[in-house]
Amino acid sequence: MNDSSELMELYDNNSNNTLCPYSSLQEETLMSVLSFWLEGVAQSVICILGCAGNAMSIFLLSRRDLCNSFNQLLATLATFDLIYLATMTLESFRRLGMENRVHLYSFPYFLYPLNSIALTGSIYMTMAIAIERYIAVYHPLDYNRVMTDATTHRRRLIGYLVPVILVSIVFNIPKFLESEIVWLEGEPSLDLTYLRTSKLYIMYYHNWARLVILGIIPISVIGYLNAKIYMAVRRRKGGRKRHDEHLSIILMMIVLIFCLCNLPRILLNMHELSVLDLIEECRDTALMGFPVWSVVLGFGSQVLLCLNSSANLVIYCCLGAKFREVTIRYLCRFRSKTVECRCLHSTEEGGKCRNCGIQRVGLETVRNSSPPNIIPPLPLEVTVDQSIPLNTYKKGGQMSVCTLKLTNPEDLHSIDKENGRMTNTISTLTQTTTI
Repeated sequence: MNDSSELMELYDNNSNNTLCPYSSLQEETLMSVLSFWLEGVAQSVICILGCAGNAMSIFLLSRRDLCNSFNQLLATLATFDLIYLATMTLESFRRLGMENRVHLYSFPYFLYPLNSIALTGSIYMTMAIAIERYIAVYHPLDYNRVMTDATTHRRRLIGYLVPVILVSIVFNIPKFLESEIVWLEGEPSLDLTYLRTSKLYIMYYHNWARLVILGIIPISVIGYLNAKIYMAVRRRKGGRKRHDEHLSIILMMIVLIFCLCNLPRILLNMHELSVLDLIEECRDTALMGFPVWSVVLGFGSQVLLCLNSSANLVIYCCLGAKFREVTIRYLCRFRSKTVECRCLHSTEEGGKCRNCGIQRVGLETVRNSSPPNIIPPLPLEVTVDQSIPLNTYKKGGQMSVCTLKLTNPEDLHSIDKENGRMTNTISTLTQTTTI
């Protein structure tokens, strides 16, 4: 009888928590392991690689060869993604137990709000790129006229960038007020503010506002614009179609990865809206009112958001022929500093080859365009018996100079550097080596 009374009393005391989700020991172990490997190891690796890729994308997209409105917007998107990945890298280090005082003090007032601002900027910059492509496809004459005017071109870019930055900052101002540092037994720790635990704030800002502003609006606009762009490009013919189709494919891949990687975040947001009352009642429990599956999906959602921000360079290299060409050229330029250049190029001031970066010594060399080992026509002002340095370079302790002695300057074509064969123009080809 006494035992039954005690059980009934225990049931009455815990009746408010009977609906709260709970986790077994195996589930707690599973969540701990997944948190370490997903939010810690996998996220940190993806973020570090993504930071390097976005930095490289920004550098390449700002080169003169790729300087157009579409690529500059892509560079701005890569900048937002770089900032987001940098903050997520620090967060993943914290999950791995590598938190320090600097990270702790800066998290509530700088890192946490900056992370949300960068995510918002990335989402709305993706929408701005879709709007830019839509205008280029449906209003090509006005678009080309704007692109030829440098002043109007800059004004147009600012017209995209300023609203995105303002929306990102203004919408995330409450993020500066969600957490704070408290001192417990002489040690600092993070805690939620009263605003963050307010039911009205959680319902209207953290759930409804973020669902609409960061989910429904951007995905609806991006999906509609991409459908219109696809239909317009399919109806076109000729070279303009190929150009628009190429850029549209890049945009569609960006949007596809964006939607797939943001879908779990939106689903979790919608689920949280449906269980707000339960979360309020179970706030003091271990799971805070969330079921185990939503906690695990939250781990994966964070990794997918990092993956979305890290995929830019892969998309550009796989689908952008011009971007791939510029990337290979710059990689070969860096690599060729340790490899002897086999071509003849015009040197810059300071004696460095513009293509391979090898230090040259002497006068300006003749540029060799194609094919290999064939030198284009020499200048017509060359006189008979004049020696012209063709390729002067310094390797190790040796200095090699190739010179040509001309006999007839009227027809200067097809000089074979290796065999010294000329077409009725040059009598000898000598190479001297000095130490």
